[in-house]
Amino acid sequence: MSFNGLTQVATSTLSGFVNGINNEPLLAAAVKATHLPSGIIYGGKTQVNGRYIINNMRVEWGQFR
Repeated sequence: MSFNGLTQVATSTLSGFVNGINNEPLLAAAVKATHLPSGIIYGGKTQVNGRYIINNMRVEWGQFR
C-alpha cells in the first residue's frame, strides 16, 4: 500500500523595531518570542536600523510573550 499526499504548514513573520532610551535604534539587540502553550522559542537580532524580523513562526493557537 502506498500513499501520496501533500501537506502544508502555515508559517508567519513577526517584525518590529527596538529603540533605546533616547529613541535611537539598537543594533544587534536580541529579540525572542515564546509561544506560551508549547514553550517554543523563536528569536532574532535587530539590524542597523533597529528592525528585527523573525521568519517561519508556526501559526498555532495561543499567546506569545
